Amino acid sequence: MKKLIFLLIMLIMATSAFGYTSAFDIRWGETDTYSDFPSNTLRKCLEGMEGRLGGQIGTGNIYYVDSSATQGDGTSWDKAKITLQAAIDLCTADNGDVILVAQGHAESDYTGGAAMWNADCNGIVIWGCGEGTLAPTFTYGIADANVIASADNVTISNLRLLAGVTEVTTGIYVTGNNFTMIDCVAPEPNTSTYEFDKFIVTSAGADDPAIKGCTIYSRLATGATSAIDFADVNRPVVYGCTIVGEYSSAPVWSDNVSLGALIKGNTIQNLTSGEFAVEFTAATTGLVEDNVLIADTVLKILDAGSMFESRNTLSTTADTDGLPNWVIEGGLIDSIGAQDANIQQIEDFLALNDANSKTLVTAAGLHDANFTLITTWRGLQDANIGQLEAAALPSYSHPNYFTIDANMTSVTWNSVAAHEIADVTGNVRMTIMAECTHENLVSAGTNATIVLGVAGNTSAIWASANVDDWDLGEVASAVYAGAPTYPLGVGEAHSSLTHVLTDVVIVGGLDVGYTIGTSAGTLGTIKWHVWWTPLDSTGAVTAGAGGGF
Repeated sequence: MKKLIFLLIMLIMATSAFGYTSAFDIRWGETDTYSDFPSNTLRKCLEGMEGRLGGQIGTGNIYYVDSSATQGDGTSWDKAKITLQAAIDLCTADNGDVILVAQGHAESDYTGGAAMWNADCNGIVIWGCGEGTLAPTFTYGIADANVIASADNVTISNLRLLAGVTEVTTGIYVTGNNFTMIDCVAPEPNTSTYEFDKFIVTSAGADDPAIKGCTIYSRLATGATSAIDFADVNRPVVYGCTIVGEYSSAPVWSDNVSLGALIKGNTIQNLTSGEFAVEFTAATTGLVEDNVLIADTVLKILDAGSMFESRNTLSTTADTDGLPNWVIEGGLIDSIGAQDANIQQIEDFLALNDANSKTLVTAAGLHDANFTLITTWRGLQDANIGQLEAAALPSYSHPNYFTIDANMTSVTWNSVAAHEIADVTGNVRMTIMAECTHENLVSAGTNATIVLGVAGNTSAIWASANVDDWDLGEVASAVYAGAPTYPLGVGEAHSSLTHVLTDVVIVGGLDVGYTIGTSAGTLGTIKWHVWWTPLDSTGAVTAGAGGGF
């Protein structure tokens, strides 16, 4: 009996070695074993699945797909289905079934109409074997070709989805809940004019989509809109992905409300000038964390809506390290430049005083009277330095500084009325700067006006100007009592920015604010920067609450 068993084992190994039958799957009684031959791709696929998917592969059936096989019943490699859809149709919902797609497998859609394949069975895993260009490749041959994930709890991994014509409308359309896409690739198309208009699109209510470790390239063509387009879904995740391309909206984009979003650990670059790398609507909540985001305009790299932001790096220039998001979006770069100039002036002043002090000490010798004079003189100089610091040019380190965000979606700040931004007591000197943040300013009738003034003369500081002419990143520039213009804060001619800082003296505690006329604001935010210095013992300024003044 032992000799018979030995001969059977030798026969199986010899047959596999000479290629007459597959060595992928050997059954001995009721126990599955896997050969150690290098060609054993089933064993490699299963090991890879457990490693990449982070756990067990399930207890359901395993089906096989290989376009180079002869069509079979899908239960083994040598009986593989030749299309992915044929294998999906074998699966049982919520059974934990797994589909293995062979390395080198290839499908193309040159007919349109129905999807190339539709993952329409709940709870299945579709796993591509092979690395790099050997991973299963699905080529979109006409513009309306697509694939669909319509069932819940579908996971796809290690597939290549390749645009084969200009502006493929949608790469994969997700309508089911808990869709997961891992380590899939949309490679740079073989022809420079080919691209996906939108690579991944979710439908409304397709909650908990997760895109992890995927690579999406669309660098050469210019017709793409976005790589990932979320509808109003809850808890969408983009984690550990690399996305680079020309996108007219943003690589990761949504104009709907997504709640609990997580955008983490990605490298995302938009090569289209003036467009965001990540852009969400204002009501989106969640977290944008640990991303490297690249675009060519400082104030148009990240629009996180209402999400929290943490440890993101933003970059606009090649061969130069990016900067933390808080440095760029917080405006600290300009502030640091101004403060450096102020600090240099004070240091020069102190150096001159030190030189004078040394001269006085040398001339006076050790006489106590002379030392007293020097001490008194230095005390006076210290007082002068304190006055200089208190009256320094506007900067974030000024002791008396605050900002107000006048949100044009809030009736507190957007109504046709007067809105207080500074509550003044006594006599003060104020410097005011206004900039447009978050989005372009828009009013209900696109004809709203704005003036700036004091209680009793609401247009004393600015004459009337059109609110709707004020766009994202622009600052208001006006001579006293003149109508403001809106130059861009970065890159405009120096002369157009001359009157960005409005310097006024307020006497008698007159409050300061702006007045909206004609129609209410509907979109955008005016950030009011206020620096102030008291001119008498009662002088003080606090932030206004947006009401009348």
